[in-house]
Amino acid sequence: MSGIHSKIKTAKDLATRAFVQLNKIQTGQNRLVKTGRPYIDKHLGGLLPSSVLLIGASSGTGKSLEAMRIMKGVMSEEVNEQAGDYVSLEFMLEMKFLDLVLRDANYKLNKSKTEILSRQFEEGEKAVMKEYHETLKDGRRFVVDESVDSAEFLDICRAFCRNHKDKKGIIILIDHLLLITESERGEDPLKKVSEYTNILRKEFGNVYFVFLSQLNRKVYAEVKDKTNKMVPDSSMIYGSSHFEFLSAFAVIMLNPFKMGVDYYMSIKKDRYPDLQEFMTIEDSKGKVHFNTLGNMFYHLVKIRESDKMYDNLHIEKMKLSDKQLEKMKMDSESKKEEESVVTSPPPVFEPQAVFDATVSEPGNLNRFAGFDNEN
Repeated sequence: MSGIHSKIKTAKDLATRAFVQLNKIQTGQNRLVKTGRPYIDKHLGGLLPSSVLLIGASSGTGKSLEAMRIMKGVMSEEVNEQAGDYVSLEFMLEMKFLDLVLRDANYKLNKSKTEILSRQFEEGEKAVMKEYHETLKDGRRFVVDESVDSAEFLDICRAFCRNHKDKKGIIILIDHLLLITESERGEDPLKKVSEYTNILRKEFGNVYFVFLSQLNRKVYAEVKDKTNKMVPDSSMIYGSSHFEFLSAFAVIMLNPFKMGVDYYMSIKKDRYPDLQEFMTIEDSKGKVHFNTLGNMFYHLVKIRESDKMYDNLHIEKMKLSDKQLEKMKMDSESKKEEESVVTSPPPVFEPQAVFDATVSEPGNLNRFAGFDNEN
């Protein structure tokens, strides 16, 4: 078809290519990439080729730890049979590797970071950390830990993908998006990265993306117990206007207890039957709420393909000791007691008869007593 632009293809050719891809997935020649995280994998069984997974959370919520869990699952041959033929390119723009090791040691050994930094590992701990060290030496994983701008992001990713175009899967992680800088004065780096991501996923059929971002600074109009006004949506993720349309999944991690909320959401008990262990008993209105102490909430605010479109909430117990949970509870109760003292309204006294009420306007006495005229 001379004279037609090279980017124009017939529907016949595209359909044939799609059915070939589908057949390879059906026969197991190419498998969906499982993350090892139930709130993602239960929808289709894994990620389709060219998928973008967007995760948003406030600072200190644990999104970097979640990203490492996902990468561990993706690269595990116990989770993915074809993981031996996967490679990853991880833009670790926020943390140094020492920070990552410290966090993982904290999680694996259930020891405080202060203890880990102040004392050498005991014999049993050394065995655990030696095994962990071996996983970090994995030759399938590649890391960028220096600052990059948007143009460098495209150049690095394109070269990496070309070099590994025959792999079953290429996973690109950015932790996190806001740390990619502009390559030209006045540009929007997030917009550029979203454009380049779309170019890469069209150019390479074996690439997958995991992107982390912050939540907007002021996202909640109301923070209190037993309300659905705190339930997040995709607009709360910084950069969502650029990345939401690309995403197969968009997830917001939330720790309501950290925000001072003990009982989260107000729903019918049968709305989330798999989460009943986290629910309170029904109230007088037939509603239940979720206990927040020690629990992390994962809201799926965007699901592109799924047979379970409304299965959009996952709750997971955080790895905390009974001592830590008790301290968190006591600190929360103490803080609420202090706030109740500070915010208690001043006492209201009856007005003294220092004027002639008979010549006053009808509403004046009520104003002095702290009421408006309508009361």
